Amino acid sequence: HLARALRAHGASVRLVPAVRDPHMRTFLQKLRVDWPAASEKAATGALRNLPLAELSPAPDGGALPPGVLGTVCLKEVMRERGCAAGYDPNVDKCLVTEDLLSVLAELQAAVRHWPGDGPPGPAAAPDADADGCMALHVVSCEEEFQQQKLDLLWWKLDEQAPRTQKHLVCGPVKAASALTAPEYYELRHAQVCKAAALKRGREISQDPTWTEVFSVLSAATIKFEMLSTAPQSQLLLALADGSISTKGTKSGTFVMYNCARLATLFEGYKHSREQGLYPTFPPVSSLDFSLLQDE
Repeated sequence: HLARALRAHGASVRLVPAVRDPHMRTFLQKLRVDWPAASEKAATGALRNLPLAELSPAPDGGALPPGVLGTVCLKEVMRERGCAAGYDPNVDKCLVTEDLLSVLAELQAAVRHWPGDGPPGPAAAPDADADGCMALHVVSCEEEFQQQKLDLLWWKLDEQAPRTQKHLVCGPVKAASALTAPEYYELRHAQVCKAAALKRGREISQDPTWTEVFSVLSAATIKFEMLSTAPQSQLLLALADGSISTKGTKSGTFVMYNCARLATLFEGYKHSREQGLYPTFPPVSSLDFSLLQDE
């Protein structure tokens, strides 16, 4: 949703596929979220060859932990960049591993190819370079500290890293019982089917022509539930059946139900007007809204 909003304002957006958990990818697919598939581990050769001289060896001449290529003092990076504001004061040493370089290589490739995923039009000039783009890290509160390290390490090891990097920290998702993302989707899907059966008859939940409708309703319910909370705040999931009622005002099902009612009213007016039962609706500018005095 954030990428879509940025594109609507003319920004060129490239999503970096950091979602590698197969369960989470399945969840996103069911929500109809257009997220690129995770790539294989990015090649780190260029990153390894260029910065190895920048890495500090193990202190006191000792051996580095297995898989660690060296260390970087991130406080020095902050001083060089003059960017200490906003960073955790405990950010100091960073152990550079092959996996960490792989993540950086993926970010590096996205910047090299931008603005490849943006909309057509004046989103970016043909000669745009990395200085003209901004990296937006969307992370959970548990990953914020590690992502700040990654941000600073990118600056240290890549001269073409974006000068502007922002962090959007998302609060945790809590529920009364432990659920995986796919289990959460299946719960909401079952509740949508149950609500439809109560309203239109139990046989409707077995009707294959309604399968797509239930899928759309389930995805919309979850998106509405998640977007109704500020990103940085904790999202507390209400798992009871009543949380997707068409009578309350707190659910996506309620919003979609009333949108459908309004659409039916407008469609009925359109057909009645074509049959001559209603006059053509006058221009809004000609209406006297002062006549509307009641709540």
